[in-house]
Amino acid sequence: PEGVEIPEGCLNVYEAIHICDSIGSGKATADEYYVKGWIFRLGSKTTDEDIKQYGNATFFITATNDGTANGFRFEAYQVKGKNKARLTGIDQVRIGDFVILRCKLKNYSGTPETDNGGYIYYSTNENIK
Repeated sequence: PEGVEIPEGCLNVYEAIHICDSIGSGKATADEYYVKGWIFRLGSKTTDEDIKQYGNATFFITATNDGTANGFRFEAYQVKGKNKARLTGIDQVRIGDFVILRCKLKNYSGTPETDNGGYIYYSTNENIK
């Protein structure tokens, strides 16, 4: 989106998936990366109640904001809010939000995702402070 400062070296979804594929199943990167994309689907256990209880959310991001994944999706698994703060409600992760994640990358049995400790570095959602 216009006006968003993207960190140097920020990966798009395609690049993050490529890295996850290259490290092999069950492995995670040693380094953290920035990954950018649009939320296009929430995880099945991402409800207001679950977010309030656990302080994190699971959702999927894609490289385009057209409502589809076009075969390329990256799972933001149990990510926290900005600066690793607890998320407080479902209103902080909405379909269509542009996010930049800060995380290690993991290949979980063929699913490219964030490893433990990932968080939202930036979001267009005004409910995340």
